[in-house]
Amino acid sequence: MGAVAGGAGSGAIYTIAVNTPVKWFDERRGLATGVLTMSYAVLSFALIPVVRRDLLGSLGRSLLAFAVLAAVACLVAALVLRDPDTETVPTDGAAADGRQAAETGRPAEPYNWRQALTTWQFWVLYGVFVVVNGVGLMLIGKLIAFATALQLATGTATLAASVIAVADGAGGLIVGGLSDRFGPLRTAGTSLLCSAAGIGGAVLAGNLGIGLAFVACILVAGFFRSPVFAIFPTVVGEYYGRTYSSENYAVLYTAKLWGSVFAGTGASVLVSTVGWSRSFLLGAGVLALGGAVLFTVRPVKRPTRPDGGSQNR
Repeated sequence: MGAVAGGAGSGAIYTIAVNTPVKWFDERRGLATGVLTMSYAVLSFALIPVVRRDLLGSLGRSLLAFAVLAAVACLVAALVLRDPDTETVPTDGAAADGRQAAETGRPAEPYNWRQALTTWQFWVLYGVFVVVNGVGLMLIGKLIAFATALQLATGTATLAASVIAVADGAGGLIVGGLSDRFGPLRTAGTSLLCSAAGIGGAVLAGNLGIGLAFVACILVAGFFRSPVFAIFPTVVGEYYGRTYSSENYAVLYTAKLWGSVFAGTGASVLVSTVGWSRSFLLGAGVLALGGAVLFTVRPVKRPTRPDGGSQNR
């Protein structure tokens, strides 16, 4: 029960936190969201040694200390942080809202999660998110076992596992910031294609026994996988409005559940069936397909207010 409560609380805080920049900022939302997603990766990277080395005496003490730290941080944030003035920061208009208002003379109607589920764009994003989480978690969770199966040195496997954590955080920050300039879905699609290339390169380098090249390719794969987590909240806010962006993204984020199922049971079955290299190459191929699909997604045409108007999906 404690694990369930902790996981639910962590998920709620994460969903709200990554969507806050969508509501607070009209510009550089990708960069702001990237900063928040980077903080998760950096903090986990910093706390892992505490757990592994039992610096606090035991795993139980470490978890208790982390729980107290999280509680204090949330309480301080609740006392200090305030939403900006709603007169200066609109609650339901992202870039797409502004364009539609300019064309029709009326702002676009925000979508709640039930309405978002009726659009094909949502399900494309959902499918890509399942792939990103499934392949990414397979890469993170089975990386050391993969390197061992390729008979790479133990130091190479450890180094690869270390750099991917750093690359995850850096990718969300840097590429998330670039999405503000080059467009969110175009940036996300290109990023996933690069991540797929990194996984494919890691398989090739590993089979050739080139340890440093293997680590470099893993770094590329991790760096270009994570920006989706900084970009998709912005896309959801732009496509469906900012009023219900947190709940809409929360529904989209459930894709991580199916991705984790694949990364665990599914990937194990796949490895035992076709082998390590083919499994990772298959993952790279599916990831590349997900990246290519993002180039086909177009904004949702929402009805205008106050009389609604036609919906063109």
